[in-house]
Amino acid sequence: MDVCMEASNNATVASVGDAPHDIERAAASLVLAFDTDPFMRWMYDGPDGYLRGSASLFRVLVADARGAGGARTIAVDGRSAGTALWLPPGAEDDDAAIDDVVRQTVEAPLRKVLGELIGRVYETRPTGPHWYLSSIGIDPAFRDRGLGGRLLAEGLQACDAAHLPAWLWSSNPRNLDFYGRHGFEALATIRVGGAPPLFPMLRTAR
Repeated sequence: MDVCMEASNNATVASVGDAPHDIERAAASLVLAFDTDPFMRWMYDGPDGYLRGSASLFRVLVADARGAGGARTIAVDGRSAGTALWLPPGAEDDDAAIDDVVRQTVEAPLRKVLGELIGRVYETRPTGPHWYLSSIGIDPAFRDRGLGGRLLAEGLQACDAAHLPAWLWSSNPRNLDFYGRHGFEALATIRVGGAPPLFPMLRTAR
């Protein structure tokens, strides 16, 4: 999942801390970043459903990436502006926790479509060692400053240092060019039922 971002000389990138408020802040920045994402808004019914469901989902994803050492935040003048969630080789999301959130927050008619859609996306995931960009987003109040590119490039440095590929799936077609500028190539366009399409992408090892 992703939200396109567009650097501020006074921006700093750091690891997400382990205090509860650090995880909450990182999750909140992603909730704001994805507020117009077509896939996320399809998943959740109405603004209240989106705010409640996405916050629960992003808390799990932030905790997973932070536990694997891959949760990064960018701040401008000390104010949280965005978050990137990377899973290094061998690390995985907590599928049980994610499934629990989905059961509680996504309406039953959509869950079957969602499961098939995500399953087909994951068929494109590399089988060998790679980095997985689980989510990245910039708070709309901080967009158009180059922060997304800086945050993404910072994570890609680890991929390049290890000479490993990076994989992601984009939930917004407007972001494909952004990822393309950073070396990602689209692998497929995945469509299931009435859900918005998803776009798995791969950046080969450097």
